[in-house]
Amino acid sequence: MSGSKLGRTVGVVFAMVLATAAVAQPYPDRLYVGNGGCGRQFCYYGLWHVVAGQSTLLHTLNNSAIVTDVTNTETVIAGNHGFAVIDDRGAATFRRGVLVGTAPIAPHQDGDFVAATGAFLQVHRSLVTATTLRNGLPFGTAITRDLHTGGYALASGIGVLSLDQQGTLLSTLTGATYFTLVQSHLDGHFYATDLTTVFRIDRSGAVTTVSTAINGPGTGIAFDRAAGRGALVVANGQGTVYRFTPTGTQTSVLQTPAVVSPRVHFPRDRNLATERLGTNNHWAFRVSFPGEGKRRYLVGLSTTGFTPGIPVAERTVALVPDTVTTLGLSGALGGLWRGYAGTLDATGSARATLDLRRFGSSLRGLRIWGCAMTFDPAAPGGIATVSKPVVLVLE
Repeated sequence: MSGSKLGRTVGVVFAMVLATAAVAQPYPDRLYVGNGGCGRQFCYYGLWHVVAGQSTLLHTLNNSAIVTDVTNTETVIAGNHGFAVIDDRGAATFRRGVLVGTAPIAPHQDGDFVAATGAFLQVHRSLVTATTLRNGLPFGTAITRDLHTGGYALASGIGVLSLDQQGTLLSTLTGATYFTLVQSHLDGHFYATDLTTVFRIDRSGAVTTVSTAINGPGTGIAFDRAAGRGALVVANGQGTVYRFTPTGTQTSVLQTPAVVSPRVHFPRDRNLATERLGTNNHWAFRVSFPGEGKRRYLVGLSTTGFTPGIPVAERTVALVPDTVTTLGLSGALGGLWRGYAGTLDATGSARATLDLRRFGSSLRGLRIWGCAMTFDPAAPGGIATVSKPVVLVLE
């Protein structure tokens, strides 16, 4: 099937899925729990791989932040050692670059990472060199890419701040202070923790309590897209990991070996990631679905947004369809948008490219959202996996 034909059939596939009682996202129960802190007598460092409740020590590194690399097959941890790239076997490649200490880090749309290091917001290119975007920011405890603005949300000593791509303050979402911060890719709300409580922060800055049942300081938080409509995973200072629905219903409790300031992270959760291809507005959309080699895939675009998305039984395709979606999936964008549909290679990887160089800077500031999926005839409605959305801000 050609890419354009596959694109034209996606609406039919959605209709089939809507009429099908699909199961939750078919992802294995994989979790990384990172540890980096000192108690009264000892310092505890480590990165554990947790599968089906069983913990395996991957590495004994101090880690203040854990994120998935742009390749989606490796994990980047930051700490006093600088940066280290960890594979599933625990092998570490050090890229010391500019030391970030306990700074929180988040993905950058170029394929690199940003770190909120003290008063600085810096881009770390290839985890080796650092470029300062902004100086004078308050000390940050957590940072995440904001799917609404394409900038960042920074949890700091003066509240949760909304920053643009360059670190310029857009607004203060709330003046409250938190240890952690994560954004739901389904509704765009933020979730955060303090000494006793899990909170939800909406786009207007309204704060509501999700749960007080974490029995200690919330030191780690992640949003698990594998559990149907999503689930919150929260770790406390004793290494206990709780799973909640977004409305606060506790569904499971897991004890891990991480006993001081543990972080939680789902590996291989960047099935779609953007990466700069040398010059302004020439971009790659890296597609990675490990374990799904040779399956058909599709990447859709939208200039409208990612939420509320398209409900797909117990899942959501995080994309708001518009004219760009239609043009992109029909092949009408021609050479501007290539590789958006096809067959994954043996490793489950592919690459789509968006080439808008001919427009110069006339599209500067335009936001483009993307979402990818894979197809399997044996899956409910024929759709195997749906990625989290990404947002790209044109330059």
